[in-house]
Amino acid sequence: MMLDIRTFKFKIFIIFLIPAISIVYFTYFYLNLSNANTEAIKYQKQNIILVHKIIDVIHNLQIERGLSVGFIQSKDPKILRQTLIITHKESDKAIADLEKFNYHLNLDLHQIYVTRKKVLQQNISFEEVLNFYTNINNHMINMTKYLLPKFDKNRYDALFLINLELLKESAGLERACVYNDLTSGKLEPICKEKLPFLQQDQTNKIENLHLYANSTSLGRYKKSIDKQEIKELQRFRKLYQQHQLTKEDAQQWFEITTNNIDSYNQVSKEILNHFTKNLNANYDDTLRNLNIAMIFWFISIFSAFYFIYIIHKLFQKHEEDTEDLELSSRALDAYEGIVITDKNTKIIKVNKGFERITGYSAEEAIGEKTSILKSGKNPASLYKAMWGSLDKTGSWSGEVLNKRKDGAIYTQRLSISSIRNKKGETKNYIGHLFDITELRKAQQEALYQASHDSLTELINRKHLLKRMREEINRSKRHGFKNAFLFLDLDNFKYVNDTFGHHIGDKLLQHVATSIQSYIRECDIVARISGDEFAIVLLDIDSSHQDVNAVVTKVTNKILTQLNHEIIIEGNSINIGLSVGVRFFPIDDLDNEDQIIKDADIAMYEAKNSGKNRFVIFQE
Repeated sequence: MMLDIRTFKFKIFIIFLIPAISIVYFTYFYLNLSNANTEAIKYQKQNIILVHKIIDVIHNLQIERGLSVGFIQSKDPKILRQTLIITHKESDKAIADLEKFNYHLNLDLHQIYVTRKKVLQQNISFEEVLNFYTNINNHMINMTKYLLPKFDKNRYDALFLINLELLKESAGLERACVYNDLTSGKLEPICKEKLPFLQQDQTNKIENLHLYANSTSLGRYKKSIDKQEIKELQRFRKLYQQHQLTKEDAQQWFEITTNNIDSYNQVSKEILNHFTKNLNANYDDTLRNLNIAMIFWFISIFSAFYFIYIIHKLFQKHEEDTEDLELSSRALDAYEGIVITDKNTKIIKVNKGFERITGYSAEEAIGEKTSILKSGKNPASLYKAMWGSLDKTGSWSGEVLNKRKDGAIYTQRLSISSIRNKKGETKNYIGHLFDITELRKAQQEALYQASHDSLTELINRKHLLKRMREEINRSKRHGFKNAFLFLDLDNFKYVNDTFGHHIGDKLLQHVATSIQSYIRECDIVARISGDEFAIVLLDIDSSHQDVNAVVTKVTNKILTQLNHEIIIEGNSINIGLSVGVRFFPIDDLDNEDQIIKDADIAMYEAKNSGKNRFVIFQE
């Protein structure tokens, strides 16, 4: 009996000793944790200031970029030059403030000064200026992405701010492209490619702002955005699309878009101020928590019992889940990849197919989330649609770009099904994975071979007809003027007969390369058949030049180039070129077959007139 009493007392002693030790341990732990939190908040406040400075630099460089692209092609740069120099000083001041933090920015200041000098001398291309400033801005936006996620309590404000900066950058690019077009009268190729997508990109980003914004951030955004300015911006966009803006409207366009971007910038600053306010409040809370450390004694006892209860429930739930998952065990022997997760996408089982496709062994994958496979190449809209379908129908299927363990990106056909309990609650997800990378590559290669000439790598006649149909319809809608050039090599049969088909093939490749060097990237070059080529000069009246003069200039360059002696593998070859030209569209009935036929007639007229010349088809 004495042994039993001692044993009982020992147990009682242990029961009370553990809370006593716990209170000392947790008090000490809590004091250290509070101190660590204080230092962490100081670090976060420093990062907030740093992000503020980075955004100031981005904003100034966006303005500098917009003025620079207009200046380099301005015919009256005196006033704009003074404004640009003032902007340089503002940017330098913002950069100097940022450098005081001794943060490793990876900014090549020397290159900034070199680029500015070239801009002021108007000795740099539009594309160089646009890409230079855009790369710097994107680099600094990525730095804010690195810094802002540290503020977990303000996660959605951080996402809102990052998307707002991306919106500013997209608006800045639109401002620069249109401003350059208005001041120079010529839309650069890079802008012709980007501009149609920039407005839609801004619309998407504004929708993302509403997605990420809480009520406070959304209120700030709505308060700062002037609806009248937005209407004016939309009015200018419409006028620009209708080609109703002139050089005189360039400055007003720049001011309107700048006011809009300034509004976005103001919202960014208010959010950063909100971050600072929250951090200050957190700092006060941390200090106040030091005075209530003793409460941990009670919390520790309650937590211990609650923890035991939770563990019991978890084991019980785990047993239920295991029974359910046994029903799908045979499926794991399939050739395709199969992965089973819990409701939080934590991997709990994979098959050999999964290991083969992803490169992760079962031991490496189990316990991780499926996000280890994310490549970062899929749009957010894909995941939104996927989870929406899973919540609504319990299944989803589609193609995604995922990443293997070695970092390789591959195309995957993915089918996901949710497993629900009797209450309709999702318990698990089962995913079926198929690696279709090689299939997609083969399809792309087949498409390329079907549309291109294997010898010259130019598009073939079939694809040329398709492109011409598209350009005819586009020209009829917008009133563009195009020219179709039918090219036939003079004396090519003599080359084949004298030097052999191998040299003839080399000559055709040389001709294809020469032709491409004298046309714009937006124009079309094709090999129709044998020694016949085609060129489609698009929008040749866009620069307000005489279309005959444009065609004459391009054709004469090509004729001159190919009229010289050509050396191929030591053989001296002389050829000529006969060219037939047909402008289009002439009327609503114009079609690609008739255009080629008319150009062919003009080409034979050139050949019959002595060769090595061009003739424009006349009705």
